[in-house]
Amino acid sequence: MAFGSTQVVPENIRVTSSNTIMVVTPSGSGSVSVTVSNPDGQSFAFPGGFAYQLAAPVPVSVTPNTGSAKGGSVVQIGGSGFRTGLTVTFGGSLATNVQVNNGSTIVATTPPGIGTFDLTVKNSDGQSGTLSKAYTYVPAPTITSVAPNPVNNIGGTTVTITGTGFLSGLMVAFGTMQVPTASTKVS
Repeated sequence: MAFGSTQVVPENIRVTSSNTIMVVTPSGSGSVSVTVSNPDGQSFAFPGGFAYQLAAPVPVSVTPNTGSAKGGSVVQIGGSGFRTGLTVTFGGSLATNVQVNNGSTIVATTPPGIGTFDLTVKNSDGQSGTLSKAYTYVPAPTITSVAPNPVNNIGGTTVTITGTGFLSGLMVAFGTMQVPTASTKVS
Protein backbone atom coordinates (compact mmCIF):
# COMPACT_ATOMS: atom_id res chain seq x y z
CA MET A 1 0.00 0.00 0.00
CA ALA A 2 1.29 3.48 -0.85
CA PHE A 3 0.29 7.12 -0.64
CA GLY A 4 1.99 8.69 -3.63
CA SER A 5 5.49 7.24 -3.68
CA THR A 6 5.57 6.59 0.08
CA GLN A 7 5.00 3.00 1.15
CA VAL A 8 2.89 2.42 4.24
CA VAL A 9 4.58 0.20 6.80
CA PRO A 10 2.65 -3.07 7.35
CA GLU A 11 1.94 -2.42 11.05
CA ASN A 12 0.00 0.71 9.97
CA ILE A 13 -2.39 -1.28 7.76
CA ARG A 14 -5.41 -3.15 9.11
CA VAL A 15 -7.77 -5.04 6.81
CA THR A 16 -11.17 -4.90 8.50
CA SER A 17 -13.10 -6.65 5.69
CA SER A 18 -12.73 -7.50 2.02
CA ASN A 19 -14.10 -4.00 1.31
CA THR A 20 -12.44 -1.87 4.03
CA ILE A 21 -8.88 -1.06 5.08
CA MET A 22 -7.84 1.15 8.03
CA VAL A 23 -4.50 2.90 7.40
CA VAL A 24 -2.30 5.31 9.34
CA THR A 25 -1.10 7.77 6.70
CA PRO A 26 2.58 8.50 6.17
CA SER A 27 3.67 12.14 6.02
CA GLY A 28 3.29 13.86 2.68
CA SER A 29 2.07 16.93 0.85
CA GLY A 30 -0.38 17.86 -1.85
CA SER A 31 -2.66 15.51 -3.75
CA VAL A 32 -1.37 11.95 -4.12
CA SER A 33 -2.48 8.64 -5.59
CA VAL A 34 -3.47 5.84 -3.23
CA THR A 35 -2.28 2.40 -4.33
CA VAL A 36 -3.44 -0.91 -2.88
CA SER A 37 -1.41 -4.03 -3.73
CA ASN A 38 -2.66 -7.52 -2.84
CA PRO A 39 -0.25 -10.35 -1.98
CA ASP A 40 -1.11 -12.03 -5.33
CA GLY A 41 0.55 -9.11 -7.18
CA GLN A 42 -2.63 -7.35 -8.30
CA SER A 43 -2.89 -3.65 -7.50
CA PHE A 44 -5.01 -0.60 -8.11
CA ALA A 45 -3.97 3.06 -8.08
CA PHE A 46 -6.60 5.72 -7.27
CA PRO A 47 -5.09 8.87 -8.89
CA GLY A 48 -5.43 11.96 -6.69
CA GLY A 49 -7.28 9.82 -4.17
CA PHE A 50 -5.90 11.59 -1.11
CA ALA A 51 -4.96 15.19 -0.28
CA TYR A 52 -2.64 16.34 2.45
CA GLN A 53 -3.36 19.68 4.04
CA LEU A 54 -0.70 21.67 5.82
CA ALA A 55 -1.31 22.20 9.51
CA ALA A 56 -3.27 25.27 10.58
CA PRO A 57 -1.33 28.07 12.28
CA VAL A 58 -1.23 27.92 16.08
CA PRO A 59 -0.19 31.19 17.77
CA VAL A 60 0.84 30.60 21.40
CA SER A 61 2.61 33.81 22.50
CA VAL A 62 2.97 37.53 21.75
CA THR A 63 5.98 39.47 23.02
CA PRO A 64 5.48 42.10 24.25
CA ASN A 65 1.79 41.52 24.99
CA THR A 66 1.01 45.18 25.74
CA GLY A 67 1.61 48.34 23.77
CA SER A 68 0.48 51.83 22.90
CA ALA A 69 -3.13 52.47 21.90
CA LYS A 70 -1.80 54.40 18.90
CA GLY A 71 -0.32 51.14 17.54
CA GLY A 72 3.09 50.90 15.92
CA SER A 73 4.56 48.44 18.43
CA VAL A 74 6.74 45.70 16.95
CA VAL A 75 5.77 42.30 18.38
CA GLN A 76 7.08 38.77 17.99
CA ILE A 77 4.48 36.02 17.69
CA GLY A 78 5.51 32.47 18.58
CA GLY A 79 3.75 29.27 17.58
CA SER A 80 3.68 26.82 14.69
CA GLY A 81 2.32 26.37 11.18
CA PHE A 82 3.19 29.92 10.04
CA ARG A 83 3.65 30.28 6.27
CA THR A 84 4.70 33.08 3.96
CA GLY A 85 1.76 35.20 2.78
CA LEU A 86 -0.18 34.98 6.06
CA THR A 87 -2.08 37.83 7.73
CA VAL A 88 -2.14 38.84 11.37
CA THR A 89 -5.05 40.66 13.00
CA PHE A 90 -5.54 42.14 16.44
CA GLY A 91 -9.26 42.13 17.17
CA GLY A 92 -9.97 42.15 13.44
CA SER A 93 -7.57 45.01 12.58
CA LEU A 94 -4.70 44.08 10.28
CA ALA A 95 -1.13 44.26 11.50
CA THR A 96 1.46 45.75 9.15
CA ASN A 97 5.05 44.86 8.22
CA VAL A 98 4.30 41.17 8.79
CA GLN A 99 7.36 38.94 8.33
CA VAL A 100 7.44 35.18 8.75
CA ASN A 101 10.94 34.41 10.03
CA ASN A 102 10.32 30.65 10.02
CA GLY A 103 7.40 28.33 10.61
CA SER A 104 7.36 29.25 14.30
CA THR A 105 8.07 33.00 14.48
CA ILE A 106 6.36 36.09 13.05
CA VAL A 107 7.35 39.73 13.51
CA ALA A 108 4.58 42.30 12.98
CA THR A 109 3.62 45.90 13.77
CA THR A 110 0.42 46.43 15.75
CA PRO A 111 -2.49 48.51 14.43
CA PRO A 112 -4.12 51.12 16.72
CA GLY A 113 -6.65 49.89 19.28
CA ILE A 114 -8.12 50.24 22.76
CA GLY A 115 -8.66 47.30 25.10
CA THR A 116 -7.62 43.64 25.08
CA PHE A 117 -7.93 41.69 21.85
CA ASP A 118 -7.58 38.24 20.36
CA LEU A 119 -4.74 37.72 17.90
CA THR A 120 -5.53 35.75 14.74
CA VAL A 121 -3.02 34.34 12.27
CA LYS A 122 -4.49 33.33 8.90
CA ASN A 123 -2.43 31.44 6.32
CA SER A 124 -2.99 32.03 2.61
CA ASP A 125 -4.81 28.65 2.35
CA GLY A 126 -7.57 30.05 4.60
CA GLN A 127 -6.65 28.13 7.74
CA SER A 128 -6.40 30.26 10.86
CA GLY A 129 -5.55 30.06 14.53
CA THR A 130 -6.47 32.44 17.34
CA LEU A 131 -4.81 33.28 20.65
CA SER A 132 -7.52 34.63 22.98
CA LYS A 133 -6.94 37.89 24.85
CA ALA A 134 -3.42 37.99 23.49
CA TYR A 135 -2.69 41.71 23.35
CA THR A 136 -3.66 44.70 25.49
CA TYR A 137 -3.50 48.26 24.25
CA VAL A 138 -2.47 50.72 26.93
CA PRO A 139 -4.17 54.11 26.59
CA ALA A 140 -2.20 57.35 26.63
CA PRO A 141 -1.42 58.57 30.13
CA THR A 142 -3.74 61.08 31.79
CA ILE A 143 -3.09 63.37 34.76
CA THR A 144 -5.88 64.14 37.22
CA SER A 145 -3.86 65.87 39.95
CA VAL A 146 -0.40 66.97 41.08
CA ALA A 147 0.18 67.38 44.83
CA PRO A 148 1.39 69.33 46.62
CA ASN A 149 0.64 72.22 44.32
CA PRO A 150 1.97 74.90 44.23
CA VAL A 151 5.56 74.50 45.44
CA ASN A 152 8.45 76.96 45.60
CA ASN A 153 10.36 77.77 42.42
CA ILE A 154 13.69 76.39 43.69
CA GLY A 155 12.66 72.80 42.88
CA GLY A 156 13.60 69.66 44.75
CA THR A 157 10.11 69.03 46.16
CA THR A 158 8.73 65.51 45.77
CA VAL A 159 5.25 65.61 44.26
CA THR A 160 2.70 62.91 43.58
CA ILE A 161 1.13 62.81 40.14
CA THR A 162 -2.16 60.92 39.99
CA GLY A 163 -3.77 59.68 36.78
CA THR A 164 -3.94 56.64 34.53
CA GLY A 165 -1.80 54.79 32.01
CA PHE A 166 1.58 55.28 33.68
CA LEU A 167 4.23 52.76 32.57
CA SER A 168 7.73 52.09 33.83
CA GLY A 169 10.24 54.06 31.81
CA LEU A 170 7.97 57.10 31.48
CA MET A 171 9.29 60.66 31.35
CA VAL A 172 7.90 63.64 33.27
CA ALA A 173 8.33 67.29 32.44
CA PHE A 174 7.30 70.48 34.26
CA GLY A 175 6.92 72.97 31.44
CA THR A 176 10.02 72.44 29.34
CA MET A 177 12.08 71.06 32.23
CA GLN A 178 12.34 67.28 32.10
CA VAL A 179 12.73 65.38 35.38
CA PRO A 180 15.70 62.97 35.39
CA THR A 181 14.50 59.39 34.84
CA ALA A 182 16.09 58.19 38.11
CA SER A 183 13.78 60.59 39.96
CA THR A 184 10.56 59.07 38.61
CA LYS A 185 8.84 56.05 40.15
CA VAL A 186 5.71 54.19 39.04
CA SER A 187 3.89 52.38 41.84
